[in-house]
Amino acid sequence: MLSSAAAEDPGFCPDILTLTEEAQTQFVAIRGEPATGALGDYQATLVLPDAASCVILEDAEKSSYHCHWTYPLGAKQAHDAFEGLLDEVRHCLGESASEHKDRSVNHPDTYASYSFESPSSVTSINLKNKSALKSTLVSIRIDGLPQEN
Repeated sequence: MLSSAAAEDPGFCPDILTLTEEAQTQFVAIRGEPATGALGDYQATLVLPDAASCVILEDAEKSSYHCHWTYPLGAKQAHDAFEGLLDEVRHCLGESASEHKDRSVNHPDTYASYSFESPSSVTSINLKNKSALKSTLVSIRIDGLPQEN
């Protein structure tokens, strides 16, 4: 679980800035062992505080860094962690990124998502209630820009 203190820790912002820089090189410097069961996916060697999982996902056009935190369904802690992470990303990226609230839904019970577009990456912060999993998920995804051929 991402604690409120972890999201506000001064050490958290440098990690986010490092990840947005790593997005320019498709996260090559922080790729660990291949992730179990997924071709082209890797464990990340840079893991954000308290994350349940951090991986690098790769497709034909770009790579993405993804971390998530799991909470009991509807837990106030999840909402607090989401707000803390959102505030931290806003603070870290500042004026260098434009913020957008995402209105699309991929069928969770509750959904909130914000994205921050910068010259080198797109950072998304998400909150999803998943009743089938009896969980609320908070996640961060940092997408590198598509590779030019």
